Amino acid sequence: MDTGNNRKLGGRLTVGHGTLNPGMKVRLLPPQPKNMNYYKGNFRDDRQSRKDENHPGHEWLVGHFMNEKLSDFRGTQAMSVKFWYFKKNQKTEHKDKFQRFATECTVVIKGRLKAKIENDEFEFQEGDYVVVPPNIVSNLALEALEESEGITIKAPSLIPDDTVKL
Repeated sequence: MDTGNNRKLGGRLTVGHGTLNPGMKVRLLPPQPKNMNYYKGNFRDDRQSRKDENHPGHEWLVGHFMNEKLSDFRGTQAMSVKFWYFKKNQKTEHKDKFQRFATECTVVIKGRLKAKIENDEFEFQEGDYVVVPPNIVSNLALEALEESEGITIKAPSLIPDDTVKL
């Protein structure tokens, strides 16, 4: 469906403010009614529709980190929400980091991870969550001990990003 925001640019299709390159697989989601004063979505569907080759399995659902410049409520700077997924025994390439100003809350929906906050290493498993205040070094995904899924919420969603990777 063309809403009038789509245009062809030299082999690429620009959709709203995002760009689709030739060969990219895209799943179109049903349009939201224009008079809605909220956004209703499904994290698995939204994640699937926003696959990022550079960050497979880690797609932002809400916040300024999203690739598109969204005109709906998902593009807020009030918070960021990310759905993540790791396969069993996957080396996550997740670096130790801290937030200078934001607080981060991570919830494990499914699975088990090897994690670390400051010098405390532990298993982070289904049903667990942690709240990490600013300036605390953490790495909540050192290694996926089982197939794992979770959600990370970061507030506020600062521009520029206040994450310091070590």
